[in-house]
Order: sequence, then C-alpha cells, then structure tokens
Amino acid sequence: MPWARTALTPLPEAVTAAAAAAASDSLTDAYSAVWTGLRDRPGQPVLVVGGLTHGLYACAFAAALGSSQVVYADSDARRRRTAESYGAHTVDSAAELDAGAFPVTVDASADPRGLAAGLRATAPGGHCHSVGIYFEPVKLPLMSMYMDAVTLTTGRPDITAHLPAVLSLLASGQVDPLPVYSDTLAYDDLPEALLDLPAKPLASGRRTELPAMLERLGATHVVHREETGFRYYSRFFRADDRGLPVSRYWPLTHHDSVSVITAPGDGDHWSVTLVTSGRDQALRRLSDPGVWDAVLALYPEAAHWAEGVPDGDVRVMGGTGTTHRRWVSDGEPLVTGLVAVGDAHMTLNPQFGMGMTAGLGQVQVLRDVVRRAGLGDPADLVLALDSELEERYWPTWNDGDTWDRHRLAEVDAEIRGESYSTDDPAWALRTALDTAATLDADVVRGFGRVASQLASAEEALIKPGLVQRIVELATGRPRYAPGAPDRAVLLETVGRLA
Repeated sequence: MPWARTALTPLPEAVTAAAAAAASDSLTDAYSAVWTGLRDRPGQPVLVVGGLTHGLYACAFAAALGSSQVVYADSDARRRRTAESYGAHTVDSAAELDAGAFPVTVDASADPRGLAAGLRATAPGGHCHSVGIYFEPVKLPLMSMYMDAVTLTTGRPDITAHLPAVLSLLASGQVDPLPVYSDTLAYDDLPEALLDLPAKPLASGRRTELPAMLERLGATHVVHREETGFRYYSRFFRADDRGLPVSRYWPLTHHDSVSVITAPGDGDHWSVTLVTSGRDQALRRLSDPGVWDAVLALYPEAAHWAEGVPDGDVRVMGGTGTTHRRWVSDGEPLVTGLVAVGDAHMTLNPQFGMGMTAGLGQVQVLRDVVRRAGLGDPADLVLALDSELEERYWPTWNDGDTWDRHRLAEVDAEIRGESYSTDDPAWALRTALDTAATLDADVVRGFGRVASQLASAEEALIKPGLVQRIVELATGRPRYAPGAPDRAVLLETVGRLA
C-alpha cells in the first residue's frame, strides 16, 4: 500500500477489525474531545450533548478516563440506552440541567441548539468541545462565555496523535465501541441489508458502476461530464527536526503553464503537487524525482515545502474529469429509493480541495430534506433533494467547469508561447481576484469564504465597491507573482536534467 507508514497503524492483537472500524475518524475524534477537557480537569463531571455517534463514544471515553459523573442528553431513546450501557446518566434535553454545572462538556449534536445548551451548562473556567460540523454561521453567547471564562474548541481531530491511546483503551477492554453499531453484517449480506432501507444513499466515488447498472435497467440519468485535462505530479513528505513548513501564501498558486499545491496533513506530514496540462509532453519528466525537486525549487513561495523527508517517489495522476449527475428529468424522478450525494452527485477539480467539503454539505442537505419530507414518499424525497442540490451546488460545479476550460486554454496558450485572451468577464474577474487576493483585507476575507465554500462568489463579493477594488488592485500588475519561472526557464531546467 502506498505511504503505508503514514497511512496505517497496526492493530493490537486484542482489537478486532469491527471494533476499530471508526478508529480513524469518529472514535478518535470523540476521545480527543473528552481528553482535551479532562486533561486539565481530571476526574471532573462530563456532559455530552448527543445526536451523533461521537457522543456515545464520548460517554465511553469519559468513563474510561476517570470522570466522576457522565451525563448524556439526547431525545433519542435508543441512543440514551446505549449511553446508559456505558454508565452515563441520561436526560431528554440538556435544558433540564442546571446552568454552569459541568466543568467539561462535549457538543456532539451538530445542532446550534445543542451547542447553545452545552455552552450554557459549562461551568465557569470550564471547557466545551464541539465535534459537530456547522455549515452555516452559528450564534454564540460570547458575553456569558467571556464573563465565565468558558473555553470553546472545535476543529478536525489529529487522528495520528491520539490513535495509539484509543487503540490501547480498546485493547484493555475499557472501551467497547460495538454497542454503538446498529448492526454488524458480513460483507456478502450487505446488498440485502441495503435493500431493506427506505432510501439508499449513494456516495461512491468517481468510478462508481451504479449509474451503468441502472442504465441497463432503463434508468438513464442526466449527466454533464467534462474532461479537465490536468495532470498532477505529487510528492509526500514527513517532517524532520525542522518541523512542518510555514505557509507563505495560498495553498494553490498559478504560474506560467504550471500550478503549485501545498497541502499540510496531520502527524507532521504534507504533500506538494505540480499541476500541468495533460497535453504538456515537455513536462512529463516531472515524474522523475530529481526533475521534480529542481522545478519546485524555482518557486520561491513553495520551495521550502521540500525541506522534509520524502515519503516515496513522485505520484502521477491524470484523467480526473468532473461530472454532475441528476436523477430527475422534466420534473419526474428517474429512479426512486436512491439518493446521490458527494462524488456520486458531482465531482470537482481536485486542485481546489473542495470535494470533501461539498460532499459533507450535500449530506447536510439530505439530512434537512429527510427531516422535512420524511421517508414516506420516495418520489417526493428524490424531487426535494434534487431541487435543493441544484440550487446550492449546480453553480459551484458550473463555475468550476468554466474555470477548468479557461485555465487549460491559458496553459495551452502558454505552451505555444502565446498570451491567453477571452471576452468572458467572469474569467477576467477571477484572474484579477487571484492577483488581489493578498493585497486587501476585505478581498482576503471574500476569497477565503469562497475557497472554504462558506459563500458563493456572488455572496462574497456583494459588499459595495469590492469588485471595483479588486479590479483596481489588479490593474497594471502581472498575471503571475514575480519571482517564479517563465516557460523558457522551466524547459531549460527540465532539459538540463534529461
């Protein structure tokens, strides 16, 4: 397996694969949430505001880490019974509890009301950690938090750092995650079990075979597909005694016929990718580690990302077309009993690192649609989900597809030694935004909101005068940041090492 030393952790003999199924995600996330609070408050009571499976795991870890009392708040009776099996006292709602009663609280509700309840219950000087993902802005009681010195933390967990402790607790028998599972099935029994569900969520990857299977049954979906034509040359690194490199610019930067991606990971690992046109035969030599190293060294804002221990050779990837699928045509569902989210609904250019965020956002849309429409009418469910996904995510896919076509045309022109020009005002604004992204605080905030999918481009740029400011900042400046190589220097460097 590629990057096995980085990606894999040996399982202790006493830990089954079933028990460790969630160890790389929610199980360790729950441990981290509890450990963060109890680390400085050993033995103190813990409140878990439930809703996600993380909350049940948090109850188990709180007990194992020595909390004197674990209270679990959730309206779901099944989850309360599971929490009780871990020794937790349960209530229907955190609103039943006294304010400020718990030095350590965990919000595992993914609901703003649950977060507010958890913060209300946090004791002065206490700590609340939220494992819920909130895609929309959430109001916080900052005044009361300030007066009571309450600390709120959230964020993606550092799995690598905490995984050994999690596996140790599983191996010792102090924590058993299996009661959280709704069922444990043999792989061969999975298709039949899925058919028993009222609706089958589909979130499989780019090469899923399900659309072809459904077409053979007469359910031909509506699909838009574009071959992006980019080629990715990536190297992976782990830190030496110098530690993780410091980011000096955006993770994605564009240059003459090449783009550069720097992507920090967890556990002091990271990757660097050089992106070219798939038609750029002259730069195919980037698959050679020596050539790759020499070319990266030409880019001042990224060269220091090679200051680590390489983890393998150059990894090359191509053929990453973008796809957008719909299972509704002329207002009628083409298939019922199936809902598509994530890559099964649409795939995006991996340069922007937006795929996982978009997939999680679509799962949130599915959750909200199910809450409103229920599962009683499969056709209504498919239609309601399609309507909301199209409203929220078709602009994202379409804008990305337009960017891909313009950027490839620009790179291909640069390969020919020409400058790219177009009458499309959207491309002119996008290149101006690239230029102005670090020159103005309001522009930086808008750029970041779009890149993080917190707002559409229209929403981020709606502030009066912001577009004019972007154009003013970009006027007269070169398309690319100074200091990076032009096409001639690239070719000379590659040719010299051939």
